[in-house]
Amino acid sequence: QGKGLFATGDFAPGEVIAPARVNGKRTIAGRYTNHSVNPNAKMVFGESGNIYLMATKVISGCHGGVDGEEISVNYREALSLQIGGKACQE
Repeated sequence: QGKGLFATGDFAPGEVIAPARVNGKRTIAGRYTNHSVNPNAKMVFGESGNIYLMATKVISGCHGGVDGEEISVNYREALSLQIGGKACQE
């Protein structure tokens, strides 16, 4: 409904964008990352058990007055990560 997470800087594939869950709690980045069937990021577990958004493609940030790309994930993959990995709390 008009809300999402947009890149302010550029991200390369494999680069961590932001934490999505810390200590089992969803972050602002985790809350506003939207679904796409052609996502540019995925959620991955960190060593501490936290979940991070990681770029899977080149993501362009804002340049010259143009908004940056919206960061998106495939919700089905994110859900399987949470079910297959550690249980996450809301």
